[in-house]
Amino acid sequence: MARKGIIGLYYDFRHQLYAQRKKIAVLQCLGKLEEYLTKEFANFIYVKSDMSILPLTNLGRKGEQKIDISLLEGDFSNEVCKDNARIRAFVEVKYLRNLHRVGPGSAEDEIRATLRHLHRQLRQL
Repeated sequence: MARKGIIGLYYDFRHQLYAQRKKIAVLQCLGKLEEYLTKEFANFIYVKSDMSILPLTNLGRKGEQKIDISLLEGDFSNEVCKDNARIRAFVEVKYLRNLHRVGPGSAEDEIRATLRHLHRQLRQL
């Protein structure tokens, strides 16, 4: 049975990430984790929903606020899918962490800046 609720999909995705924790640790050190998580979560949603939810990433016009993942639901098998499709949810991906780079004493708190950016984004919607 396909899973479609965003909360259930999120927790299922967390279990999948745990199985890949060594690979993800490398991406975290390189600072490329948020982009990876966004794309992987979009793919996970598409597969787990039996391809009935189409996740579009970075939806929005140039120069405007973009949504990390927009979940579309409907029949995508024909040309008039835009008449049948509807947006089910918007997902804004934020990865909260302390930035740790190589070397002693180089840890930096990114949580405040990340939450400030999220607050600004939500006010624009």
